[in-house]
Amino acid sequence: MSFRERLKDEIVYQGLQLKEVAAKAEISKRTLDTYVDKRERMPAADVAVKLAKALNITTEYLVTGNDGKNENNKAVVLYHKYEKIITLLEKLDGNDITYVEAMIEGIADKSKNTSHAESHTI
Repeated sequence: MSFRERLKDEIVYQGLQLKEVAAKAEISKRTLDTYVDKRERMPAADVAVKLAKALNITTEYLVTGNDGKNENNKAVVLYHKYEKIITLLEKLDGNDITYVEAMIEGIADKSKNTSHAESHTI
């Protein structure tokens, strides 16, 4: 994942608008656009720091994608990975969500039991 993708994903994950992030980072929206559009321009170090602070994440995560100290890191990666499923889940009502949760728990238990049994047959 690139700087551009991590930046865009974090903005979407936090439900922010580009103009909000630009204002928090004290940069112009036009400048921010160059970091999230197809140009994939990499910001100067001081701007990367401002963007990370504006998003309450570490600069290291934003630039490299690696940072065990960043609590949002795993959540953003999971959100990106399961975004389609999350979008579909948001369309369901309470009864359907309960059914889906039970179904997922059943599949997870089955998977857990299968992999546990397989580890003992080796």
